[in-house]
Amino acid sequence: MKKWLSYIILAVVCGMGLASCADENLVDGGGKVTSSPTFKLTLSLSGGTDEGALRAAGDYAGDGKDEQTDEQRYIANDDVYALEFDKDGVLQHVVSDLHFTDNNAQGKAERTLEGTLVPLEGKITLAVLANLKQNGISDALEMLKGKIGYSKQEVYESLIYTYPTSEWDVTQRYLPMHGEVTTTLASQITNLNCNIYRGVAKMGVKNSAGNFTLKEIYVYYVNTQGYCVAPTKVPGADDQYTEPEVPATSGQRAISERLKYTIADGAAQECLNRIYVSEANNKTPGEGKSALKIVVGGVFTGEGLVEEDGMSYYRIDMEDDETGEVAPFDIIRNHSYVFNITAVKNPGTPTPDEALDKDVISALVVGEWTTESMRGIPDQYTLTTDKSVIKFDSYSDLREKTLDIWTDYSDGWEIIKINDSDDLSWLNISSEAGTSDITATVSISPKKINRGISRVSRFYVMAGNIRKEITVIMPQPPTANCYIVGEGENELIVSIKGNGNDGIKPEDHNIIPNEGDASLKPAKIGIIWETNGGLVKLKDPNGNTVSNTAGKLSLVDYNKETNSIKYEVSLNGASIGGVKGGNALIGAFNSSEEVIWSWHIWVCPDMIDSQTQEVKEQYVESWTLNDYDVLDRNLGALSNRPGTNNSVASMGLLYQWGRKDPFIGAGYSNDDFGGDGTLPVVHYYKKWGVINYSTVSSKKPTAIEETIANPTQLVYGKGYGGKAEGLSTLAKEGGYLWGTNGGLSATVKDLGSKTVYDPCPVGYRVPPVDAFVFSRREEIKTYERGELIEKGWLQSKNYNRPVYYRYSIYGWWSDMTLQEDGKIPNKSLYYEVYEANFVTSSWKTVLTSAEDNWRPNVMYVPHYVKNMQETRIQWGDEKPATKDNIFLYEGDYVEDADYYGFYLNYKELKEPVLTTAKKSASNKSYYYSPKTGQPISWLPLTGAYDPTKGFGFKSDGKTIGIQQGSSITVNSFLWTNSSVENEDGRTIPAAMFLHGTETGGGSSGRHIHGLTQSNIKAEPHYAGAVRCVRDRAKTKWDINSLTETATIGSSEGSTTTIKIISVNADWEMTDPGAPWLQVTPDRGTADKGLGSAITLKMLESGHSGETTKLRFQIANETEPRYVTVTVI
Repeated sequence: MKKWLSYIILAVVCGMGLASCADENLVDGGGKVTSSPTFKLTLSLSGGTDEGALRAAGDYAGDGKDEQTDEQRYIANDDVYALEFDKDGVLQHVVSDLHFTDNNAQGKAERTLEGTLVPLEGKITLAVLANLKQNGISDALEMLKGKIGYSKQEVYESLIYTYPTSEWDVTQRYLPMHGEVTTTLASQITNLNCNIYRGVAKMGVKNSAGNFTLKEIYVYYVNTQGYCVAPTKVPGADDQYTEPEVPATSGQRAISERLKYTIADGAAQECLNRIYVSEANNKTPGEGKSALKIVVGGVFTGEGLVEEDGMSYYRIDMEDDETGEVAPFDIIRNHSYVFNITAVKNPGTPTPDEALDKDVISALVVGEWTTESMRGIPDQYTLTTDKSVIKFDSYSDLREKTLDIWTDYSDGWEIIKINDSDDLSWLNISSEAGTSDITATVSISPKKINRGISRVSRFYVMAGNIRKEITVIMPQPPTANCYIVGEGENELIVSIKGNGNDGIKPEDHNIIPNEGDASLKPAKIGIIWETNGGLVKLKDPNGNTVSNTAGKLSLVDYNKETNSIKYEVSLNGASIGGVKGGNALIGAFNSSEEVIWSWHIWVCPDMIDSQTQEVKEQYVESWTLNDYDVLDRNLGALSNRPGTNNSVASMGLLYQWGRKDPFIGAGYSNDDFGGDGTLPVVHYYKKWGVINYSTVSSKKPTAIEETIANPTQLVYGKGYGGKAEGLSTLAKEGGYLWGTNGGLSATVKDLGSKTVYDPCPVGYRVPPVDAFVFSRREEIKTYERGELIEKGWLQSKNYNRPVYYRYSIYGWWSDMTLQEDGKIPNKSLYYEVYEANFVTSSWKTVLTSAEDNWRPNVMYVPHYVKNMQETRIQWGDEKPATKDNIFLYEGDYVEDADYYGFYLNYKELKEPVLTTAKKSASNKSYYYSPKTGQPISWLPLTGAYDPTKGFGFKSDGKTIGIQQGSSITVNSFLWTNSSVENEDGRTIPAAMFLHGTETGGGSSGRHIHGLTQSNIKAEPHYAGAVRCVRDRAKTKWDINSLTETATIGSSEGSTTTIKIISVNADWEMTDPGAPWLQVTPDRGTADKGLGSAITLKMLESGHSGETTKLRFQIANETEPRYVTVTVI
């Protein structure tokens, strides 16, 4: 008999085709558009040989994964359509005069459409559909016009194509395509760009195995229908579709209707740009359906029983180990899947259909925490371990951890590296091999304290051809880009960027350019600047203090064993605004004396506990209004209150959004100064300056790298129309540099995470947007009318409970009225009074600083009012503030006051109360000092930089303003960690904008400006202040959740699903429960509230009535969560 058991090794590559359409803001005016706007829309089509004009992210042309052909981007000139959806997603118009500007541009990377829209208010979505008639949708234009008034989903659900009877030949039947762009209408719209998604997936096979000649490829179970446009699925975080969407009416091609592709003798060993298939739900095919599969056939010349030149066939399953375990993956539109055959170990089956029933994998690779008994191939032996992850408690934890291993494989087990580059040298492993049928306990421990980024090593426990992956983790020491220190000797770890690897992929976006981790290997260390000469002095590895000379960079060696350098802090008269302390910047330099990283040293002795090196709790404010713990001063400030004659010590440093490095702030707290107004510093490297990244000739490859290399330079760029831009506008990663691009969530608190570019000290981070948004909410109660209480001639009666009443006048009854306080009006009328039975209650936001100018719990100083008796709300009055009475005070701008800012009550929506003490300036009396004992925070107007106007607060004797006035006395702001979309459609970094009294007089200003208002805002390229919040772990966050109980069938292979929601933090399973239960996946990343499904699977029959408990740990929670699973 011939032995047909087959093995084949495959390298699988999944490439992405195109990015989604950009959300362009192209308004060239304001207000409602009444005329019919015209548009010019450029379609970006990846692939082919003309790659010069491509802009689509994720394009795989030319990367060695998948060669392209022009036909894959063909659009028939008479088969393209533009649909105009209104802001609610309802189709309002099908463009009738749509046309290409160049009908002879078939196959080009870009093609341009023109047409006319109908005027609509608000944002519209312009959708482009292509090649509908090519794909069986006859008279597509009239059909689409008939869908006017339908929702987008309803329109797209009607656009179903049928798969061809044979293979899909793109030269004869072009691919269905679709793209969208969202914009706001203007009288004329130009420069719209739209990237196109193909409505199918592409597959390819390459062969590089020396003992196998590829001749045939078969594709089984192709879906017979597909959507031209996905009706409900949308692209994910990487601007790609992440799930398939298959019409419910779709069937599958029978085994006899398999697709066949052949390779000619002597041709290249590959089948590319020929296999196009409909989307497929491989993970859950559905009842009566099978997962899509590929069978390859060819001549095997290796060892085995096979006829000479006979054909051997092997199955390729659509599986990978992206989730940590070999599992099916879906086939998704606009993706390319290329399978590279790297080795064939045995003969295959004699026919392709037989290969559908044969295993073809060479070794079972099982990811973390799947601790089931794994069976060998063929089914002869078993390997088990008691865990898959070994994690040490801290960077200094040198205690031994154990790993129990058992196998019945005759040659026993061994530990092997997964790759030759894997480093296990930092570990003590007590045994690297063992015998069969004996449980071996292997001890594993670190050899020394970790002084670098988190150590993560992986290895296999191997028994025969079964291998189990084990992960060993040792955390890094706590690090940051800022350290609060006192006087004396300190130590700086120089081998880690910011907070290390924990901060390099916020919400799965890699923000480190061209690098895989946060490790550093500097050549030397040097001081870049300090607020007083001699404030900080570095020490060489021998303990010698190194002196510095102004204007000269002194570079010092560091200790390579500890990856650190020691430095001495000496106050020696150092102060800012009369308060002891200061700030400095230490840099890591390469051998070319270029900065590769830098750290802010915040010398504020009173704030730090010298024993624990943590911020004293007395300097952390509990903002109970928003449920955040906030430092009581700006980053870099030495005081939490203004001084006697100025507030310079409380103003702190300034930061461009997304950057870690501080810029010196103002040396004055009013506009009565000469020079540029900056606080003096001692420079040892480059002095303060500005870089326009768009025009500078010698620059780093990316803007992020440019900012790292130039920590003393404000960096900005120029976008469309020459508008200045900052890092937040960078494609893909720009919005995530400080932790999230999620904006302001109505349901999710503490959005985002600390990143490698976060400027806050250890244990703190840039605040989420909602930390600085205040709202007034009212409880809305609903009642139903109950029994009659009484009736008659009643007057001024109080029932002391909610009632309904009505009254009669000349025989006519009034409407029923709810009176929650139970008081009947003082009218001598005939009444009927009824019980008001409580039904339910809800809360309604009546005023919010997210949208409205805000004053209820802030007080601007200097507080000057023309006539105090005429103000509508006196200080401390608890009368609710609404949109109708928000402008509380009227009074002119006070010139040359000692300082300017706001007091904020962080516990109550109640104005801070000022004392009656008065100061005089400009012949005006005004109020300054708050009454003691109030829960208030001081928010000084700090100044801000606009790099387009240079570096400074004055130029040629004139104060430089941002928005509508001086940034020191009128306008400044505090950054948050995310961008938001404002009311004019722009996406810009969110900030608490402190809008003081405008110089024009009257009542303008004196409030926190509405977060999303468009008239005054913090622009992306500005530099403003930062107030850090505690990067805390709660016992349990209400926004997180985990299924608490689950049931599962007792048969082998039974499955059930649970769900975990971890909004802002990674999670992992820390106890897998019983060995007969498999859990996949066992770890995940922050999901922004979307949640992740976890599959439970029975590995053996039986155990009916038994229970097991699984334990999960969410990174920002101190207590674990549990799931109890019961077998039924």
